[in-house]
Amino acid sequence: MDLGRSVWKHFAHAPLTTAWLLVLLITTIVQHTVSATTVSRWLAESSTDLVHLSREPLSVLASSLVWLDGAYWLPYAVFFGVLLVPTERWLGARRWLMVGVAGHVLATYISQGALWLAIYAGSAGSSEMSMRDVGVSYFMFAIMGVLAYRFTGRWRTVYIAVIVTCCATPLILDVGVTNLGHLSAVLIGLACYPLTRGVVGSSAEFPAHRESLLTIPRQLLARRFFSCSTSKSGSGHSRSMASSASISSSVMDNRANHLRSAGMTYQGASSLSVRSRTTW
Repeated sequence: MDLGRSVWKHFAHAPLTTAWLLVLLITTIVQHTVSATTVSRWLAESSTDLVHLSREPLSVLASSLVWLDGAYWLPYAVFFGVLLVPTERWLGARRWLMVGVAGHVLATYISQGALWLAIYAGSAGSSEMSMRDVGVSYFMFAIMGVLAYRFTGRWRTVYIAVIVTCCATPLILDVGVTNLGHLSAVLIGLACYPLTRGVVGSSAEFPAHRESLLTIPRQLLARRFFSCSTSKSGSGHSRSMASSASISSSVMDNRANHLRSAGMTYQGASSLSVRSRTTW
């Protein structure tokens, strides 16, 4: 019960990701309900292939995002929870959507454009123009790319090296539309760095706040050694009180008394008071 509540709270903070995942759940259930012939026809009609892109680009670019080619929903749910939900909470819904849509649209045209060139050059058959291309992977890979800017320093370099290698290796081994689209989407996500500037928690903001962050331990130390009190005035407004810390010189007084009893005088055996003012 607690696990389910935690999962729900996790997804509730990312409304666009959650709504999209629910739509994919519905369409996946439908795929398992109707006949395979019907599913194949629906997926073909939503395909972002060269034929459909030349006739109805907006329609297929939108409809291809509501189908999972293969109809396995749970792996995508895990992927959405680990990757898309944190990114939407970090960037905000509008910027998150901009990055994902840019990756989906541009990677589709890049990969299909490369296929068109291959067909024009004669290295691919004309039947490839209607090759089915449906799914949400380009959107997700773009989000994966922009997520690099949540890391700083060496970790960012390692993260970028890993995701680029994981996308480039399949393309080298098998040059195809999907592999080219995945690599393109990651690079597009990396190119969306300007959208991360000014976002709370962004690594781009960290240097500007570094000095203020370093003052936190100092304040904690100050509160450790100086007692602070606050009272309310008659008008109900909070009034700052002088927080004082007195260092008693009882040891010094004892030493002075000891010296006096011995017939000697001791200069400076007075109490020392240190005061500081803290405004809250």
